[in-house]
Amino acid sequence: MSVNIALIPLALAMYVVMGEEKFNSWTKSFEKLKITSYTNINQIKEYIIAAGYDITEHFGIVKTHFKSNKNDWFIWEIRDGKLCAVFSIYDDENLINDFLNDILKVSNKNIFGEISENNLRTDPKNTLPKITEQVFQTKFADKNLLIKTLEDIGFICEDNNGIISCCGDNYTLNFLQNEKSIFEFKISGNISNKDAYQKYKDLDKHYGEIVQKETINSIKEKLQNSSSMILENEEILEDNSVVLTIDIL
Repeated sequence: MSVNIALIPLALAMYVVMGEEKFNSWTKSFEKLKITSYTNINQIKEYIIAAGYDITEHFGIVKTHFKSNKNDWFIWEIRDGKLCAVFSIYDDENLINDFLNDILKVSNKNIFGEISENNLRTDPKNTLPKITEQVFQTKFADKNLLIKTLEDIGFICEDNNGIISCCGDNYTLNFLQNEKSIFEFKISGNISNKDAYQKYKDLDKHYGEIVQKETINSIKEKLQNSSSMILENEEILEDNSVVLTIDIL
């Protein structure tokens, strides 16, 4: 018998740390919904493809990559019976509006409602306010892994009485563990909301990759010492998820 184990370096650990209600509330605070009049992705799939975008599905999550930036994407969900494009509030407005207008052109329908002047391309320099401080709740619990993650990205870290600090161009990062021993990420300085969130996403992604790598190595080590299980296959998916197929003897 073979068993598949999927290891996804995304939000699962955060879900466990925060709990379902707080996690859902936290994620929705970063959402920007574009509601369609349709009930199924297949009803507009031909328009999405014709406009030059993709539709991919991994572990039940349906997502579409932006055309000019394949590193960024948004997801599709059914909310109150309506198909919705779920963007982040920190996604580039120009990329979102390009998508909406591209769909309008190929479909000749206002699938997402009227395209107003607010959907025209804007100069991001005029729409990104600077901030003095932004705080993010993280899933980081291992101090050594956090420092390794920061150093891998290129930061020089200082540990001052439990507060991990490092500096970038015109901004400072501080990490302090809360009462649950989970680190809070505070960024301050001359940096936009979007760039601050991007710093958090980059850090979260790299931290997740390190945790994933160590988890995989730990599983492999245990399998090597097991007399009842062997590693049959290891597959890396397009979204960098890893599927281990274990043969139970």
